[in-house]
Amino acid sequence: MTRAFMLEQLTLIELDPLAFIDVAERSGYDGIGLHMEGLSFPRSARYSLIEDQALRTAFGQRLTASGLKLHVIEPFVVTPETDRDALRRNLDIAVILGAAVAGTLSFDPDASRGADSMAMLSADAAERGLALSIEPYYHSCLPTLSAAQTAARAAGASAGVTLDVLHVVRGDEHWSTMPDFDPALVRSVQLSDGPLDAPESRVAEAIADRSEPGDGAFDLASLVPLLPDHLPIGIEVPQANALLPPLERAIQLREKAVRLFT
Repeated sequence: MTRAFMLEQLTLIELDPLAFIDVAERSGYDGIGLHMEGLSFPRSARYSLIEDQALRTAFGQRLTASGLKLHVIEPFVVTPETDRDALRRNLDIAVILGAAVAGTLSFDPDASRGADSMAMLSADAAERGLALSIEPYYHSCLPTLSAAQTAARAAGASAGVTLDVLHVVRGDEHWSTMPDFDPALVRSVQLSDGPLDAPESRVAEAIADRSEPGDGAFDLASLVPLLPDHLPIGIEVPQANALLPPLERAIQLREKAVRLFT
């Protein structure tokens, strides 16, 4: 089976969804990971695939024409005020757009309530044919891959985890040394690289200063044999000070990722 490579939108956060599809197609990717709305970061394009139906229609048509797959769509955020109806609406949009996986984060400090919300979200996703992927993030209520795996096992059969290598390492874990790392739970991969020592601002690193695959010290080579062949590899390398224009960056990132897996 040929490994599929996905361009994650955070990598080129300055592009609107239509321009993003164009770059992903022209640079040889098999698919994309998508944000339903522009993020609240200074460099982010401003748009909403939730509120702007005309954009949603144009995006769907452009995605179909490109032949690209939409793997992960995000975020589906669990909070103390989780609105199940709003999440269901967004899941319905994810289905319309052809997504395979709904990416989620938990920011509910009440562990029991958060688990209940995650289970409801997992059930609602499964009802629509979507997998749920819980992302560990050090500023969230599930800061480590171990915690995300535990939450996924409790949330239902369709739930799994997002293996964002930066967040795994910054959570003081590593796939090569975790005794309970379960590749079968991985629903999506977000590949980047970096130094082992965390910078002063982990948020700034996460959204604007990741290293390209193979250019850091995360030992990505040890991850490659652990991942099932059918699992697409997302490339998520935001760089606020990137020297190359978007298309050239996307091509270079894909080449570096493919090199790791061959």
